[in-house]
Amino acid sequence: MVCRYATVNINVKVFSFCFFEPITKMNIPISKEVQISVLKGTETGIKLLYDRLFQLEKVKCNKPLKEDCVAAVPDWWQTRLGADRPQMTVQYSKQKPPGSTAYQPPMYLISIPHPIPGLQIKDISLLPYQKGQIMGVLTLKDNSKLIVNCLSSEEVERVINELTGLIDPEYLTGLAPKVGKRGGKNLDQITVEPKIIKLFSTGQSNLLPDDIHYI
Repeated sequence: MVCRYATVNINVKVFSFCFFEPITKMNIPISKEVQISVLKGTETGIKLLYDRLFQLEKVKCNKPLKEDCVAAVPDWWQTRLGADRPQMTVQYSKQKPPGSTAYQPPMYLISIPHPIPGLQIKDISLLPYQKGQIMGVLTLKDNSKLIVNCLSSEEVERVINELTGLIDPEYLTGLAPKVGKRGGKNLDQITVEPKIIKLFSTGQSNLLPDDIHYI
């Protein structure tokens, strides 16, 4: 006997981005409605779940600073070809002093291409790292890249080694990352710690993450 479950389409609210209001100098959380298919009878619970996720996501807009906004997806997806590659993003925030309860927005993003298939992001444990002007670029077989900016070459190597362990080995070339001093505006030399991990199994073909883990 084949069991068939009735489904219905419902509209749910999801976080889209932070809009900087120049008059009030506040970041305003902007939502959008998407339609999803759910089991009949679960509509109320699913809507409450999405509402809760929106409340968690909009925290990044709390502080009245434009630079606190951070894209939930890699910002180059809108312009770069081939952005349908699977990606995992890690959002870092400035490390709090011991005993501090002050909110630190997760505004520092690292994008990890081709995460290991079936990886459970809730089981991932990542260390803080020191940001700075030394850039490391690990190029994968399909020319996708893991890019980090750290305080020293040694820190670049450590962070790339840590994050490489999350990448599908089929895409690793075995070559060492390129390391050098980055140009442009100097980055803050601070210690940051991981706060949010998101998985996008189909890249930009779906801007809603398959999974989110809050650390």
